[in-house]
Formats: sequence, structure tokens, C-alpha cells
Amino acid sequence: MRSLTRELGIADRVDFVGFLASPELVRLLSTADVCLSPEPSNALNDVSTMIKVVEYMGLGRPTVAYDLRETRFSAGDAALYAPPNDEAAFADRIETLLDDAELRGSMGAAGRQRIEDELSWAKSEEQLLRAYERVLASR
Repeated sequence: MRSLTRELGIADRVDFVGFLASPELVRLLSTADVCLSPEPSNALNDVSTMIKVVEYMGLGRPTVAYDLRETRFSAGDAALYAPPNDEAAFADRIETLLDDAELRGSMGAAGRQRIEDELSWAKSEEQLLRAYERVLASR
């Protein structure tokens, strides 16, 4: 990747930060205008949400992702979706967001709201406890 950034003439605009602890990661992600989830369509990615998508939403950041079933379920209106594995369409979605501050803002707000209303631990805890109650009641 480092070689590719040099070949493309963008090495001065790309940082490879490596592993970051949570406070550093949050600080860095908070500076992003657009966040990316470029996982290709495959058997695992179509049924798993990458944790970064939820982290982006929690920070109120819009995301560009491939249109994978679980990513769409989790991100909802907080992401622009490209057809799976269509790199040109993915790049177009990035450009769309970079060119539209209002859209970025509304998508970021939608993601943050979705976390608070539907995906927070408090909501997950309620659902998990109900599931345990149903299982234990059937015993």
C-alpha cells in the first residue's frame, strides 16, 4: 500500500497509522468527512457487520460501503451503497459525499440516531434479556 501511494503520487496525503488505542482512534475518526467500509461481497461479509461501520455511526460520520445485506441492515441511511465489488461505483459514492456537506451531515446524524434508538447496548440488552426469559420460561 505504501508503494502504491507513492506510485499514485498521493503519499503526502496518506498516513499509515497502524494500531490505535481507543482514545486515539476516536480522535482520528472524528476528523474524517467520509468513512469507508470497502469489504468485498463474500459469504462472511454478507452476514456480518464490520465493527467500524457501527463506530462510524456512533461518531456521526457518513459511510460508503458495498451493498451487503448485514451492512445495510446495520447502517441504514447512514451509508451510501455501491453495488457489491464495483470499485468504480464505490469511488463515485465517495465523491458524492465529499461534494455534499449537507448530505454528509444528514447521514451522520441518521447514523448517530440509529445507534441511540436501535443499536445501543441498552436496546440490545433488553432484547437479550427477553430472549433469555423466553428460553428459560419454556424449560
